[in-house]
Amino acid sequence: MEFFYLCFVLLVARASAQSLMEVLGTNLELTELYHYVNASSTLTNMLSSLDNFTFLAPSNSAISNYLESHNLTTIGDEEMEELIQYHILNGEFPARSWSAAPQFVHSELKNPMYTNVTAGQAVELVSDSQGNPQILSWNKTVSTIVTQDVTCTGGVIQIISDVLTVPLEMGILLLQANFNFFVAGLYEVGITSVFSYDPVGSDVNASDVTFFIPNSADALNAFTDITSNMSSKGDVLDILRYHIVTNDLVYSTMFQDGMQLKTATGANITISEQNGNIFVNQAKIITPDFLVSNGVVHVIDGLLNDLFTTSPPSSNSSSSGTSNASSSGKSSSKSERPHRYNTNSAYAHQMTFPGETG
Repeated sequence: MEFFYLCFVLLVARASAQSLMEVLGTNLELTELYHYVNASSTLTNMLSSLDNFTFLAPSNSAISNYLESHNLTTIGDEEMEELIQYHILNGEFPARSWSAAPQFVHSELKNPMYTNVTAGQAVELVSDSQGNPQILSWNKTVSTIVTQDVTCTGGVIQIISDVLTVPLEMGILLLQANFNFFVAGLYEVGITSVFSYDPVGSDVNASDVTFFIPNSADALNAFTDITSNMSSKGDVLDILRYHIVTNDLVYSTMFQDGMQLKTATGANITISEQNGNIFVNQAKIITPDFLVSNGVVHVIDGLLNDLFTTSPPSSNSSSSGTSNASSSGKSSSKSERPHRYNTNSAYAHQMTFPGETG
């Protein structure tokens, strides 16, 4: 019933709605955004042609905070086009349609310079424990809705508190989100850049990738034990490749009990559900759905082994890896965002771990 109510409200609102450009030009919360859009024929033409969309429109204060946090006086045309595309979602999502169950919605950002997600880079729409709508982007940074459900021809506008951060490469996430145990394991076997060694390098940079990253003390110990008996770097890389699913983008909302996914090695992993927890083989997912430039990262509490592809015994609490939140792959409350257009940034697209010379 609520679905039909929402549809009715949207249809009634559309009958007298302004165009998107008219709303941007008259809404006092969006004057800064309108300044950038109106100055660009590319943006004006793009926004004027939209249909069946949700525009997550940054408020004046959101743009002001973005400029300050990035030490900018203005946003360049190329960067603004990238940002605007990431803030346009396919489909109409009124605030009442959001819930505690997340939705992963694809945006108009499809430029291969910035994303390798075929359907368009995604955002996460979810309500917090108080029922307030939130938008999660890179490293689970949160933006909230300032003004809900501003209607316009062909879509709906949600005015938001913060500019969304376009997801960056998986390697940068490893450093920013405290994947300390996993990074330590790479160091131990002499792999200081996950991009440097093929075939794993090709897998990491493929399109529509689902990563399962083991990040716990138990996972590190298991990785150390297994690799200590390996003389070939290729064998070590195969362990890493067994944690990568290419050309199959799977967010947590898509997991099903008994699902099998083919990894980069060709061997399968098995998804199972027990008592509300999701397992990959016998490892539990600790933190799901970190958005990255070419897919999604799920943090798990154990190392995946293709010899043990069944789900864990039902009595297995799988609590390991959850005691140290700072190393579980959970985002810090404030994400340090490397600026994509700063050529002197310490974060290059070809990510290098500390101590590596490039």
